[in-house]
Amino acid sequence: MIKLLICLTLTQISVESCSKSEPERPRPPAVPGFIPSVLCAQKFFKEYNKSGNFMSELPDDRRIGELSIVGTRESNSYLLIDNNDNYKRQEINIKTQLDSGVRFLDITLYQNFDIIMVSIGHIAIDKTFGEFIFDINLFLSYNRLELVIIKLKRMFSYSKSNLCNLINDYRESNNRGSGLVTDWGLNDTLGMHRGKILLASEDRLLENCTFSLKTCSRFDNLNYVKINSDNLDTYVNLEWADYLEMVNNSFNDEYQCNIYDLSVKSDHFPVRNVSKYGGFHTGVVNSAECVKPINFKIWKYYPKSNSKELNVVIVDYVMQEK
Repeated sequence: MIKLLICLTLTQISVESCSKSEPERPRPPAVPGFIPSVLCAQKFFKEYNKSGNFMSELPDDRRIGELSIVGTRESNSYLLIDNNDNYKRQEINIKTQLDSGVRFLDITLYQNFDIIMVSIGHIAIDKTFGEFIFDINLFLSYNRLELVIIKLKRMFSYSKSNLCNLINDYRESNNRGSGLVTDWGLNDTLGMHRGKILLASEDRLLENCTFSLKTCSRFDNLNYVKINSDNLDTYVNLEWADYLEMVNNSFNDEYQCNIYDLSVKSDHFPVRNVSKYGGFHTGVVNSAECVKPINFKIWKYYPKSNSKELNVVIVDYVMQEK
């Protein structure tokens, strides 16, 4: 998946010239509450490898609003040991995510007195915002021509917050926040922000310290027929159809950026299987066909995106290649 987006960003060539297929090997199924088909072994994937730093290959005058990048939902959730209620959305750490090509991270914040803390959704963890930023800066110190965008959310969205004040104070007291950029736009160029961390959000209470993503066209599973479906194959197919429709619309609408959030929002299915590993029959009588996970569809059938807009594809259990 990441490889495809990199290929499209660099050359705008077809998917077929970038993808490779490998024979699938069975992976032992272990999904409470679901009975996998003996005909549908879970998918096996290669180990994660460092990918080419595609931004390093792009010219300095390339606009940020012309990039196509991969993002992860709840990027820190690999820290969860248990996967109760599908809260775990990633299985590799931040370093490996960045090494494998991810350039858009998603984290949730809350404040503990005057300290900015990181959570996983509503689950508080013992990790500060500064520690999270350190991990990213460590990557950027070795890859100075890259940049990383972070989407910020608030753990307690219903409460008033001075998180922006704390973030701005953090920037001022830590040598401009160790590369944090709060005031940036889609017309900015790569040359302006290489080696930096660009903050973004959809939260109006964070607009004073982030780029607002509310101006972007957004796809995030709002089809309630799809969300409430109790058939896995129906859910995946509706998800994919909605995604393709929005990609097609992006060539005609007036948005300058597109957020394709393909993370799993249904509570009916185990996230790791819907997004990456599969292992289930379609449920069609007299058919031996298996459900194709969402990430597999992206990896194999990724459509050409609008090269004049920022395109971000956000996924659970990000995969590099099969």
